[in-house]
Amino acid sequence: MTFTFAPPVDRGYELRAYGTGTIKWGGNREVVEAGLLARRTFTRAGVGYRLAEVTRDVALAMDGERLESKLLDQLKRNRLTYVIGADGAFQRLEGARENLERMVPLLEGESKKSAEKRLAEGRFGDAERADWYATYEILAGQTLELDRDYWFHHAHPTDDGWAPHDVLFRVGPWDETPNGRLLRQRVAYVRSALLEIPGAVELTPRVRSRFDPAAPGPRASGYQITGNVSRLIDPATLTIWREQLYRREAHEIRPVEEVGITFVVEARLDFTLTPAAD
Repeated sequence: MTFTFAPPVDRGYELRAYGTGTIKWGGNREVVEAGLLARRTFTRAGVGYRLAEVTRDVALAMDGERLESKLLDQLKRNRLTYVIGADGAFQRLEGARENLERMVPLLEGESKKSAEKRLAEGRFGDAERADWYATYEILAGQTLELDRDYWFHHAHPTDDGWAPHDVLFRVGPWDETPNGRLLRQRVAYVRSALLEIPGAVELTPRVRSRFDPAAPGPRASGYQITGNVSRLIDPATLTIWREQLYRREAHEIRPVEEVGITFVVEARLDFTLTPAAD
């Protein structure tokens, strides 16, 4: 099965996402629920593409109570444009700095310090760049066998730097859906893919990526990334119609030298893409 980056251009798509984020530390627990509605459109840009993602609506709730704030109003104004090569390689992200700059004055405490630090160090857009690599670049141009195990190195951005891990996956079977016959991809985030499945085949990208998972930037120490993803993909275009994700990020914090607390963030996200009505 060959995966080709050939997105449908000049057609609008509606992206709906719903998710929960659970934060645990010591005996404490907070749950944040989020819903997102956005419009995605690919257009031609020279020999490559521009992917515009425009937020239409955002809803947030904490511990079951809906939130309304100026910060939420700013999130509803988010605009991102991915500039992508003809082969699917990420080139740059436009709008990430502006989105973050609008939010900083509305943040407080550690959240504000973290955002200011990211701006000063130019670390806005790291998550989008890393996700593009793991979702599109690693598959573009690859010919893979169904029901065979593959893996690649990856890294996830945190406030303390990049957290390395491996990504283990299989493609297959085919699913019949309202959007046609789509291929399922099942993914696992693990510490070592070869310890999990010694016979798995290592993949390297066939496109000239700007993301190097072996040296993405300063590394965070003591972080552990685990989780899984299920996607429905059209391999002829690399359009992802459905994605269900669970990711767990754990690390130790020490309020005082003698006491260590494990800080855990769990994210569960469900994305659905549909053709826009207008």
